[in-house]
Amino acid sequence: EKAHDLLKRELTLAAMRDIGMSTAAIAAALLGLLSLVGMIFVFIFFGIAAFSGGSAFEGVINSLMPLTSGAFAGGQSKVDPKEKLEKALETVEDMLESLGEED
Repeated sequence: EKAHDLLKRELTLAAMRDIGMSTAAIAAALLGLLSLVGMIFVFIFFGIAAFSGGSAFEGVINSLMPLTSGAFAGGQSKVDPKEKLEKALETVEDMLESLGEED
């Protein structure tokens, strides 16, 4: 039982390494995303503070700032999610096949 659990854990870690999802890569991505979200919020709040009067122009600017920052943040990804998903599925299928051969 313990050997089987250890084998499953090792295969899982190997599959994650194969698709570039090591613990360090996940931590770096999470830290980068958190800092990006923080910078976006700071940008939005500074922008709202700069245009916090009561005119119609300032209301339009306040509405457009979050939309444009969200559009810019969404366009930053250079990784094709379909390729990552296909690679992950292939790796999982290979691991499942190797587990089936071991039984």
